[in-house]
Amino acid sequence: MRPLNLTMSAFGPYAGRTTVDFSVLGTSGLYLITGDTGAGKTTIFDAITYALYGEASGESRESSMLRSKYATPETPTFVELTFLNGGKTYTVRRNPEYTRPKTRGTGTTVQKADAELTMPDGRIITKARDVTAAVTDIVGVDREQFARIAMIAQGEFRKLLLAQTDERKAIFRQIFHTGQYQALQNRLKEEAAALDRQCGELEAGLRQAAGSIRCDAPETLPDALNTDALLAALDTLLHADEAALTQAQAEHAETETQREQVLSDLGKAEALEAARGKLAEAESAWTEAQAEMKAAQAALDTATASQPEIQSRRQGITRLEDALRRYDAVYLGDETEKKIYLTFDAGYENGCTAPILDALEKHNVKAAFFVVGNYLEQNPELVRRMVREGHIVGNHTYHHYDMSKISDAASFRKELSDVETLYEQTTGEVMQKYYRPPQGIYSEENLRMAKQLGYRTVFWSLAYVDWYQDDQPTKEQAFSKLLPRIHPGAIVLLHSTSQTNARILDTLLSKWEEMGYSFGTLDELFA
Repeated sequence: MRPLNLTMSAFGPYAGRTTVDFSVLGTSGLYLITGDTGAGKTTIFDAITYALYGEASGESRESSMLRSKYATPETPTFVELTFLNGGKTYTVRRNPEYTRPKTRGTGTTVQKADAELTMPDGRIITKARDVTAAVTDIVGVDREQFARIAMIAQGEFRKLLLAQTDERKAIFRQIFHTGQYQALQNRLKEEAAALDRQCGELEAGLRQAAGSIRCDAPETLPDALNTDALLAALDTLLHADEAALTQAQAEHAETETQREQVLSDLGKAEALEAARGKLAEAESAWTEAQAEMKAAQAALDTATASQPEIQSRRQGITRLEDALRRYDAVYLGDETEKKIYLTFDAGYENGCTAPILDALEKHNVKAAFFVVGNYLEQNPELVRRMVREGHIVGNHTYHHYDMSKISDAASFRKELSDVETLYEQTTGEVMQKYYRPPQGIYSEENLRMAKQLGYRTVFWSLAYVDWYQDDQPTKEQAFSKLLPRIHPGAIVLLHSTSQTNARILDTLLSKWEEMGYSFGTLDELFA
């Protein structure tokens, strides 16, 4: 928000009508107001804050105290502020409650507090509460936050420095609109924790079953999580036990024969005692073999019981892939071809898109940029450069809503058509029909409506956490995620807002090329 013009009438120490033209101070957005004590410096802060929010900038000044005690009774008290926000001009006018002469007859009357906000399209909002709510929505912060970060008057800066960490986080999260990323981070953490718990339970069950296997060298058994190798080892053990059992039975029969021979010859007591010993050993071996067979069978039963769950998950993946095919949606290219399809999500611009385009041009790589409405409005030259250099500009919806919550076709179509219209006005060309749901959230109904509008929906098979501006990954962290996980047919999602991506893209493209990969376009993918 940048103030353009401020008019104060009978306000604070200003008895008459006083106008401050901020436009002559330039467009840097940082102003220093100085002067002697009592010169009216704080009143300018009060006037701007009162015009926006109906309250003064400091906590010790109430709105009922704002009328100038030096003004004549006939001079009206009001503040009018014209300001620029997001490239659009707004005018807000407020007056506090004060006593004035009656327009007819003698005596005085109470002039009620009032407010009026003129929008860029000429629409007028009245009533103090409605005006305050509209201004808060436009500027993006409430009065308390505005006073701490935008209008810092005598000593108020100290309060921002001493604010609690959570309070500062709330202020900056609202300013920079990062709430959705916090929500996404929390949801991903919860899902990851749930998956970790499921995997832990399955691993514990497998290890418990594997731990019950009895054999001569249990340390040589494969890891319990390597089920195929473990089942093969169990099969080998079972065959060995069967052979040992057969041999034991044969020895048992032989011992019986010897025993009978010894019994027929009482004089050979020593031979009889030896036969009895062998029989005892054979019976012990038989008992152990039976126990080992039971343990092996139990382990085999446990491993077999896990197969339906594995099969169910495979069937779920198959159903998902079938739905994607039905509605012209993809997340992966041909897995037999070492080709990469590079895409970028462009939600806003922070100086990273130009170096990204430079790296793509250097390697002659054509990518796809999925843009939202405000990106088109604020960065027309970058969009025209994307088109001029042969890149695809796709539709990321106008407002970046959760599209799975939009079920009626008209609202869904408007989110896409508004972007198409703005794109055509910006480039003079018709937008190509490629659509990416914000955050990748969708419903099957969304996919159906997108296909009816002629769109092909593009998801991804490889991405990494690159969107936090205050927690950008290092170059080494980015390479550790993007190099070993690349795969044939990968649709890669990167964010054009990432400073790390802007720094590493040239090297990253070279490394992928050294690994034998080439780059394709979405037009080739859907051909």
